[in-house]
Amino acid sequence: MWPTVKTHDVDGNEIPLEEQLKEAESMATPIDFEGLISEDILEREGSWYRILDSDQFPKHANAKICAFAEGGLVQFGEVTEQNHLLVEMLRKRLDAQKEIQRIEVARLRHKS
Repeated sequence: MWPTVKTHDVDGNEIPLEEQLKEAESMATPIDFEGLISEDILEREGSWYRILDSDQFPKHANAKICAFAEGGLVQFGEVTEQNHLLVEMLRKRLDAQKEIQRIEVARLRHKS
């Protein structure tokens, strides 16, 4: 399954590509499970985890929670190659958008 990012907010307004890219980059960032466990931020319970310190829990890891269970247990989705391809695609779209804007500005200056 391909990862997705929100393209529109709850009011139907388009979310800027920069924000979409930030969300995609967050989704493509792997979770350092061992580090979070050693810092007492996360605790492993079988194939589940318990978040012990939500203030210190990274945002990018929070975005990967894919299942909840009783007692505050969570599971996380994996970072896949598709996550990285989505980041690459959004970067290219953003670069193209910036180039179009640059050309438009140059065209308008030339008209003046």
